[in-house]
Amino acid sequence: MSAKNETNVPSPDLSRFHVLLVDDVETNRLVVKVLLGKTNIVIHEAANGEAALDMFAKSPEGYYAAVLMDIQMPGMNGFETTRRLRALPRQDARTTPVVAMTADAYEDMEESERAEMNGYVSKPVNVNELKKLLNELINN
Repeated sequence: MSAKNETNVPSPDLSRFHVLLVDDVETNRLVVKVLLGKTNIVIHEAANGEAALDMFAKSPEGYYAAVLMDIQMPGMNGFETTRRLRALPRQDARTTPVVAMTADAYEDMEESERAEMNGYVSKPVNVNELKKLLNELINN
């Protein structure tokens, strides 16, 4: 995954927030971590849907401010992972914002809404769009 940088916008300070980054490709996770580095957000990584569900379920209620979810993962894809996350028996499972990260944003838009995702970013990730979306979702 490459990153798109257009005009550089100031990075919001998100240092008090934890985000769960779910992507089966280690390089993609590294790119997102670098892109969000100046926000100081705390990023926890999961390499697949099963690991993400386990991490979310074992975290304290309200621990994650958002989940960045790759759509195209082997095994359990991002849509199914989100559906299962939403079904967990805890309040924050229904309210934690989940952002789809996809190369096929137009095609995946309807499915992401059905899976109760709160937004999406296209790959390659535009750092400014991602920072803006995260800031809107978790600072409201």
